[in-house]
Amino acid sequence: MQAIVIEENQEEAIRLAGLAIRRDPEFAAPRALIAKARGIQFFHGWTTNPELTLAKAIENGRAAIRLDGKAPAGFAALGYVFRLTGDETRALGHLGRAKQLNPNDAGIRLELAHTLDWFRYHKRALTEIEEAIRLSPRDPRLEMMFFYHAHILFHLGDYAGSLAAADRMAGTLTNDTWRKFYHLIRAANFAFMGRKNEAMVEVQSARIIAPQLSIASMRKRFEGGHNHPENRRVWLEALRKAGMPVN
Repeated sequence: MQAIVIEENQEEAIRLAGLAIRRDPEFAAPRALIAKARGIQFFHGWTTNPELTLAKAIENGRAAIRLDGKAPAGFAALGYVFRLTGDETRALGHLGRAKQLNPNDAGIRLELAHTLDWFRYHKRALTEIEEAIRLSPRDPRLEMMFFYHAHILFHLGDYAGSLAAADRMAGTLTNDTWRKFYHLIRAANFAFMGRKNEAMVEVQSARIIAPQLSIASMRKRFEGGHNHPENRRVWLEALRKAGMPVN
């Protein structure tokens, strides 16, 4: 049900942004909003024409920048979209420009951290996610921030630090999606720490929330992504060690 709500929200955001553009064709902000929403649709497969959806995302992001090159939203949206296509140079370039334009925007820092993590620049990602949390310690996206903090530390091999970040995440959880990832990141850390029984408990907790979870289902989820293959390999290896079923 939650995924359906999110999917509908993207269409509603696009509709409302379209109304704003009709009232003021020179207004850059709704173009950036459409770019991000189309990117989300592309990533989740909420489209019957992925190529067209991606093209519209890029078109609107570029229009936002053309209309207001001093606003960070268009650059941030395009950075997000290019991450999904695996275009590391343009993804990091656009998000870096967005950060230059507004270094105090926690959302931009979060997106940059995620993108650096996506392409396996974990040390740089750690700096950005810690700054995002510092800038907005009561942010409504804290569960996401703490997850990526834990995820980055996991890939850096700091398993104790990653578990501490997950502990902070526990107090911010609002929905089953992030509850599932909370258990999975704990499982992955426990597995690599040799704490097999604790890892298995976390996998079981995640599968209570999402019974279809398996190595095969997660691998399939990764197939459409363009994140660093080593990230995928390490993540799946940890969950396999944690006792996640293969199928």
